[in-house]
Amino acid sequence: MSRLDTVRRRYESNAGNATMTVLHDDGPYRHLRFVGPNIFYWFDIITWPKGLTINGGMGTYTLKVDEDDLLALFLRSSSPSYWQEKVYGTERNDGHYGWLDEVFAEYVNKAVDAWAADLDEDDAALLRDRVDTNVLAYQHEMSGALMAVRDFEFDGRRFEGWSEWDCEGITDRFMFNCFALADAARVYAAHKTAGKQVA
Repeated sequence: MSRLDTVRRRYESNAGNATMTVLHDDGPYRHLRFVGPNIFYWFDIITWPKGLTINGGMGTYTLKVDEDDLLALFLRSSSPSYWQEKVYGTERNDGHYGWLDEVFAEYVNKAVDAWAADLDEDDAALLRDRVDTNVLAYQHEMSGALMAVRDFEFDGRRFEGWSEWDCEGITDRFMFNCFALADAARVYAAHKTAGKQVA
C-alpha cells in the first residue's frame, strides 16, 4: 500500500464523515469547523479570495492561488503534489515537505536484508540488532539519521549508496490536510445545494 493510500485510510477512520459547523459564510469569506469521530482530528477552514487556511489537529497550512474560491478547487483535485506548490505558509512542526523517516527506514531495512543474505544466521541477527540500535534509533531526524547510516560499520563493511536515497517528500500531515480539504469541499457544496433547494 502506498503512503498516499495509508494516509487516506487514516484520514477516513479518524476524520472522515466529520460534522460541519458554519461559523461564518459570506461569499468567499468563510469560517467552517469540522469535527470527526476522533476529536483530536478537528479542523477549521478559513477562506478569502485567492486564499485558504486549514488549521487543526494535523497542523496549519495557508494556500494561495489566483482563484477566488480555493475550496471549490478541491472538488476537482486534492493532489498533494499540486497543492504543495501552492503553500504560502506552513506550520513549524512538520511542514508540507521534508524528511520522511519511514522512507529512510525502508531503505535501511532493504539494504540490511541484502546484506544479511550473505551472513550466517547469528551474524545476520547481530547485524539487525546493531542497525536497530545504531541507525534506526536516529531515523526521526534527518541529520542524525544520515550521520548514523554514514558511520555505521559491521565486520568491516558499510552501507553502500545511502547518499542516493531519496528520503524527502510531501509530509503525511500535509497529505492528510489535502484529504480533509477535499472532503470539506464536498460537504460544504452539498450544504449550499441543500440550502438553495429549501429556499
